[in-house]
Amino acid sequence: MKPISISPDLRTISATPLLPLAQRLGECPRWDAPTATLSWVDVLAGEFHRAAWDGSALNNHVVEHHDTFATFREIGLHCEVSCLRNEIRWPGDHAPTTIEMPEDHRFNDGRIDAAGRLLIGTMELDGQRGAGSLWLAQPGLPSLRLREGTTIANGLRFNAAGDTMYWVDSGDEALYVFDYTSGLESLPQQRQTWSFADIDGIPDGIDIDQFGHLWIALYGGGAVIELDPATGDVLTRVEVGATQPTACALGGADGQTLFITSAAKELSDPQPGIDGALHTAYLG
Repeated sequence: MKPISISPDLRTISATPLLPLAQRLGECPRWDAPTATLSWVDVLAGEFHRAAWDGSALNNHVVEHHDTFATFREIGLHCEVSCLRNEIRWPGDHAPTTIEMPEDHRFNDGRIDAAGRLLIGTMELDGQRGAGSLWLAQPGLPSLRLREGTTIANGLRFNAAGDTMYWVDSGDEALYVFDYTSGLESLPQQRQTWSFADIDGIPDGIDIDQFGHLWIALYGGGAVIELDPATGDVLTRVEVGATQPTACALGGADGQTLFITSAAKELSDPQPGIDGALHTAYLG
C-alpha cells in the first residue's frame, strides 16, 4: 500500500452551494449526458432525486420517495438501475433482484460495467469492519459474491477502456486498482493500492475524467481531490464548504462541471444550506 502525495503544483478551486438542501446522507450523483440531467439520492430519507441542468441551475427537480433506504441509482449505456436496501430494480419488465442480507445491512455504492452488469457493495449500517461484500448482479441471473470482508464499498468506477476498475473501501481509507474484464466471475488481486491514511478526510465516492484522473470526495475533509491513479499525485483540491462531501460527478456540456453531494448526519451543528446541500464547481 502506497500513500498518495500532494503535488507541489497543487491547484485549488472553491465549490459553491447549488441546492440548499439539508440531506442527512446525500450520495451517488450521476450525470446523464443525453438528457442533461443529474440524479442523486438521500440514502437515509429514501429519496431518489433528479433534475435538469441548464448550464447554471437545476430545474424540474423531481423527488421519488420510498419507505426504505434509497441507496443507489445508476444511469448507464445499457440500462437504468435503482437500488433500495437489498433490492435491485431493473428497467423494463425484468423482475427485481433481491440479495439476502441481515436486517442491519444495506447496499451502498455501485456501478454498471460495459456489459450492463451491476457491481454493488453492501455494508453494515454502522460500518462494522469486514461485514460487507461486493456483489455482481444481472437481470434474471443469480447474483454472485465477488469479495467478502469489505467494510464500506464506495467509489466504484471503470476507465474508458473498461479494463481497469477503481474501488474505494472507506473503512480501509484506501483506493484499490484492479484489472477488469466484463466477463469475470471472481475479483483478482488488486494490482495497486493507494492509502489515504495521511490525508485529512476519508475517501468516499469518485468519478473519472477524460484524462483518466479520479475525483474523490473526502468525507470529513471538506474537499474533493483530483488524483492521478498512475502516480498517486493529488493535482487539484476543490474546497467544499460542507464538512462531509460524500461523492461527485463530472457533467455539464463540456464535462467540466463537478457536482458534489454532502451529508448533514452526525454533525452537532450543521451549517444551514451548506451541510447536506448539493454543491458545484467549474473546473475549466
